[in-house]
Amino acid sequence: TVIRRNRGRIVRAVARESGEYPFALDAALDDMMARTRALNLRAPGPTQKVRRDITAMLTSKAVHSHYLSSRRAWFAV
Repeated sequence: TVIRRNRGRIVRAVARESGEYPFALDAALDDMMARTRALNLRAPGPTQKVRRDITAMLTSKAVHSHYLSSRRAWFAV
């Protein structure tokens, strides 16, 4: 999958921009992969665009988590 092949690049980019711990981001990506597998989802379009979209979504969730009272709440996918 796109997430699995680009996992390191996505985690590094999001950690750098959001200040979130890479371990937490890696756990969130695990949840995303499990959920997409369970729903049998596929990502249409070029790999670069899909990778950019996943990075943007994960960055948004990581930054948003800094403003929640419970940091664990954002891990729900």
